[in-house]
Amino acid sequence: MEKNTLDEKVNLIKKHVDKSISHKFFKIKNIGYKGAHYGQSVTSYEIKRAIEHALNIFEDLLVIYFKDNKIGTQPPVLTLLSSLPPIKRVYILEKVWVHNKGNLWIADKLSMAYLKSGNF
Repeated sequence: MEKNTLDEKVNLIKKHVDKSISHKFFKIKNIGYKGAHYGQSVTSYEIKRAIEHALNIFEDLLVIYFKDNKIGTQPPVLTLLSSLPPIKRVYILEKVWVHNKGNLWIADKLSMAYLKSGNF
């Protein structure tokens, strides 16, 4: 089996996901490289940014999933969505709503997420 470098693996991701998502993978990789080598250190801010990028990747992948699969029809994915903090649900549902404004389930869940997050 051929062993790919991390750069090669991240480049492979670019072929399958949006450019903004693959860019976040590169940002995480660069922060990780910095912390993995002697003489270099990673700040707490950089660690927080890497975590935010990872969370954003997850959110963006859910948006892509819900664009391809009607939201409200997959109970396990909906359970996953409902376990996210309300502000994250707002981010995801706003992006999905743009592509499916007739879905009352999205309107209901988005309004609840706004209410729970304080963004109303």
